[in-house]
Amino acid sequence: EEIQLVNHGDDSKQEKEVR
Repeated sequence: EEIQLVNHGDDSKQEKEVR
């Protein structure tokens, strides 16, 4: 399981996705 930081068009807005 990896935790990746994905950018949703915002540099200041990052979500953690568990894959």
